[in-house]
Amino acid sequence: MATVLKTDGAPGLTLADLAELVVTHLELDMDSQALGRETRLMGEDGLGLDSVDCLELAVALQKLHRIRITQKDTGAFQTLGALYDLCVERRGEQAV
Repeated sequence: MATVLKTDGAPGLTLADLAELVVTHLELDMDSQALGRETRLMGEDGLGLDSVDCLELAVALQKLHRIRITQKDTGAFQTLGALYDLCVERRGEQAV
């Protein structure tokens, strides 16, 4: 079951939603359902994202979900779960 984030009337963001955003926005040739919390985003042992990919994701998250990601947040791009946790923190939401 997907984790849902609740906000004040705004749509929630699930881990599955974030995985879908990663796959579709970066045009990865894979099924987003294959991604989980421990999926590594960067490096050869993961999805192989580079700094440009991470910047594109940060911009997409800001535009679509009003989540501000700064240069200090680069560590959150290590795994899908870490990025999701940052989204939870920035939106002031609680995962349920």
